[in-house]
Amino acid sequence: LHSSKKTYRFDMLLQTYLILIPILFHLTAGLLDAGDQSMYGNIFKSAFPYKDLKTAFQATSGLSKLGVNIMKQEKLCDFVKNEVNDKLDSLFFATSIKKLLKKCKFEIGKSAEDLVTNTIATPGNDVTALYYALEIRKNLGTMDKFDSLVENMKNLNKTTIVQHSRVLKIATFLPQSTAGEFLSEIVTIVDRADETKITRYFPEGFAATVEFLTHAYSLADYVNEQPPISTDTIDKFLTEIAFHKHMETVKDSYGVLSIMSAMNHSTHYSPVSVRIPDDMPYLSESNSDLDILVTDLMNNPAVVKVGLTEYTYGDKKTVTVNTLMEYTSKGVYRITLTELPPVGLVNFTIGVTADSTDGSYIPTKITLLTKVITTMKVDKLEFSIREREHIKATVEETVTYPGALTSQLSADHRQVIIIKLNITDIGGKAFNPQQVFAFFLQKETKNEVFFIGQPSKTGNDHYVIKIDLTETEKESFRLISGVYELTMILGDALISNPTKWVLGNVDFTFHPKPPAPEPEVHYEPLPEIHHQFRKPEPRPPAVLSNIFCAMVLTPWLILLFMWPKVGVNIRNFFSFGISGMVFQSSLFSIGGLYVLYWWQLNMFQTLFYLSGLSVIAFLSGHRTLRTRAANRMAK
Repeated sequence: LHSSKKTYRFDMLLQTYLILIPILFHLTAGLLDAGDQSMYGNIFKSAFPYKDLKTAFQATSGLSKLGVNIMKQEKLCDFVKNEVNDKLDSLFFATSIKKLLKKCKFEIGKSAEDLVTNTIATPGNDVTALYYALEIRKNLGTMDKFDSLVENMKNLNKTTIVQHSRVLKIATFLPQSTAGEFLSEIVTIVDRADETKITRYFPEGFAATVEFLTHAYSLADYVNEQPPISTDTIDKFLTEIAFHKHMETVKDSYGVLSIMSAMNHSTHYSPVSVRIPDDMPYLSESNSDLDILVTDLMNNPAVVKVGLTEYTYGDKKTVTVNTLMEYTSKGVYRITLTELPPVGLVNFTIGVTADSTDGSYIPTKITLLTKVITTMKVDKLEFSIREREHIKATVEETVTYPGALTSQLSADHRQVIIIKLNITDIGGKAFNPQQVFAFFLQKETKNEVFFIGQPSKTGNDHYVIKIDLTETEKESFRLISGVYELTMILGDALISNPTKWVLGNVDFTFHPKPPAPEPEVHYEPLPEIHHQFRKPEPRPPAVLSNIFCAMVLTPWLILLFMWPKVGVNIRNFFSFGISGMVFQSSLFSIGGLYVLYWWQLNMFQTLFYLSGLSVIAFLSGHRTLRTRAANRMAK
């Protein structure tokens, strides 16, 4: 970045990248465009054959909400008849599908009818059971006035968000005057949702969000009032919904579509999507029309009032407009700006209010970011070659776009190439594009070299590219001499005509490449490696070792001396015949083996000899003990 103007514009572009992404995400979070609806239709169709009644209900209901014909209705009806049972959830899914299939005829049994009736009439039932029972009656077209329903709802056990939400749906079976009292439940449920800066969600998962929003809007429409949910909360819920928008499962697709459909058909509180059309050209000298696209959540044109409040550009310079935009077609509203903002990024503040003919849309005020572009013009280009030590150029040419150099030029490693460009916009005002490159291509070797242009320090709004061939011949050109094609590349995010301008050819002569060193190959034997172990630690003096040995043997000598004194009968050691002698000998041999292990044997040798001596000691010792026991018994 080489100038204050350029720095400012780069900062604005960077801010656009960081800010525009969440803005666009927010604008499209609550929108199901044609591509989304087509994707959902394919998801629902590909789910056939269905694995269970719930999946069949979600896919069939989803197709109905999309306005798509339900295929293979006869097979679907047979599937429902085979799968339905006398459980309330099964009856709910089956009767809901039957309601959507006009030609599917089946009746529920008397036991199922009694179950539904008793569930509605019995106080203190589970919320979900009562919800299913009422919906089954509605699907079958056998709705009655349930006088006990109000009393039953007071005793319902509500702990989860789904249960609280289904109470809202149950309230739609009450008289309108009574059902309106349950609108306060919506505020209670919203307060239980977790909230971040951009989203709001329930800890129980997306299914709880689906149940809450669909039933909240259903109750509000039933009592003909606006649901007590702020626009900020709606926006955050829509952002949370967007995370599940492309999950591509029947469950998530049905959930998103149910919420969008409920909001879209609301008679009092329907969000709109406000955005700049994808095909709108950027504002420029030739286009001063600003288009705004306003649709409902299903991407249908919305009939609203759209006004341009103000716009901001540059260093927070604001222009107040306060003018209504005119409706053109397909949800597009247009205003022709009497004064075009300067080239750069512009924030337009758009206000959307409900039209008198349709008061269901939520008033919205949003800021949309777009840009004003211009047409770039290269007034002239000066190309010169000069010696490093001299100021005067040896070769100098002036070229006007889209012209080229008059002939092929030559340059060597002792020279400097200077390229100067004077760039303006279409009105003649100096313009500094973000990208100015000199691109050299050696076609034979495909060697490519880029040099970046820098704004001139003289203040003449020139771009300068200075190429010192002494410094660049090795690192940039890699000492590859030859004819290079020179192309100027000019670009910017705020111009309508990025330019690739082929100027001509330049023949470069560089120092010759040094010959590549031949690899040294040695076939002589390598020196022998002698491994040296660590030197052993110094042993103690021999006198000390002898003293220690004498101290160890002294207890044995004392033992042998004391045995006769205490009256030990040594002859009894050998009074058990051969087995006793063998046993005593094996014990002494094991003791001697331990001495040998300490003296010269290793562990494996010691274990080998010990295994044999242990067997002998065991067998002879067992025989000796048996003999001694027999002698005692004889006495």
